[in-house]
Amino acid sequence: MATAEQSVRLARAARGVNLGAIGAYTRQNAGGFSEDYSWSLGVQASKPILDGGSSRSQQRQADEQVKQAYLLQQQTTELVALDVWQAVLALDEAKAKLASTSKTVEQAEEGLRLARIRYEAEVGTPVEVTDARTALAAAETNHVNAVYSYRVAEARLARAVGVPASELPVTEQ
Repeated sequence: MATAEQSVRLARAARGVNLGAIGAYTRQNAGGFSEDYSWSLGVQASKPILDGGSSRSQQRQADEQVKQAYLLQQQTTELVALDVWQAVLALDEAKAKLASTSKTVEQAEEGLRLARIRYEAEVGTPVEVTDARTALAAAETNHVNAVYSYRVAEARLARAVGVPASELPVTEQ
């Protein structure tokens, strides 16, 4: 951005009056006893009159580069904000899935407990206990996957906001 703005200043300066100072000092000794000293000073001013529109074109081009730099900065800011927002939504979704799978595990544990009680009371079958164990294993697998999804969502949010995941606020799972 600063480079583009500097280009605009240079392009505008090229269209203005250019001032310069000239100075010289000489000392001559032609082999005699006296020395000749001379000095001169001058000021020079110039302004381009006919340059075929080159300076105006350069200024317009520099102005457009500044506009493009501002638009790129705005677009980048919006993309970062969108990335952060999507990461927050993904984390919220993962948190909800984690809570849901925790409840499912609790229900599967309770189902297994009841199936064992029914089997011990000789009103249930071994198949019911096996089915309850299978349901518990599936619920625990889903919960492990939910924990993994939550960790990935945390890492994505940390990357989006530009901090290590360890610096994110700690949340319970």
